[in-house]
Amino acid sequence: MYQFSKGFRLVVPYVDRHVCVVKECWNGLKAEEVLKLWLPFLADRHVECAFETSRVQIDGIPVNPHTVLRSGRKLEHHFHRHEPEVLWDPVDVTYVDDQIIVVSKPCSIPVHPVGRYKRNTILSILEYEKPHLLAENKQLRVVHRLDRLVSGVLLLARSSAVASDVCNLILQCKVTKEYVARVKGIFPSGRVEVCDPIRILQEDPLVCGTCPQGKPAMTVFEREAILPNQCESLVRCWPVTGRLHQIRVHLKALGHPIVNDVRYGGVSANPRQATPHIFHAL
Repeated sequence: MYQFSKGFRLVVPYVDRHVCVVKECWNGLKAEEVLKLWLPFLADRHVECAFETSRVQIDGIPVNPHTVLRSGRKLEHHFHRHEPEVLWDPVDVTYVDDQIIVVSKPCSIPVHPVGRYKRNTILSILEYEKPHLLAENKQLRVVHRLDRLVSGVLLLARSSAVASDVCNLILQCKVTKEYVARVKGIFPSGRVEVCDPIRILQEDPLVCGTCPQGKPAMTVFEREAILPNQCESLVRCWPVTGRLHQIRVHLKALGHPIVNDVRYGGVSANPRQATPHIFHAL
């Protein structure tokens, strides 16, 4: 399933499928119309080719573009998936018991399937490389998330009951999360609190920002060290809330963006590097 080349982990292209149940509002529409409503990102030529090669099916039977669909039927779109590469770093398991697994997550690898990533994810890599760690129902549970470009400690539950318990502890603020980031500039000494609300400003690519109408957010920072170049600092970060891109957004708001975080004011050390390492979860 995986290939390794020039420092990257690649997934061999494979046949995948989108599946949905025909909605009531699509009842009586033609298959081509429904496909474009359901998957608007598909190019017209792709849609045409999908019908020509029998890759659009209702209840497992190929249909043509003019087939009238009825609500409640299963609609499938089969396609070849080409996943983006990730860095070739091992996914090391640092602790295991009968309830949890602790993983050292490398930078560049998403935790769970999202967007164009399905097999190049922490969950899929563990399933493929360490199947003996899977729970009885063959699925690990995510109890918290690290962004794709973040490395560090990742906790996975081995049952739904344990996942529920851990998630409740996190919601009750009984679990402390700590990160370390390399930021631009000389960060102030002492404890720094940022309470700027955060909201999504742009969907694709996803960009968040501080905004009075946003959701409440709070992050605590403390400078760990000034780096020898006198232009960067190491900063410890404690998110009190868990908003999207919270640490990244709050550091930008302070005028000290993460060095390699090009989306929030940093500059990649290597312009050719598609997966810059932005910060680390302790």
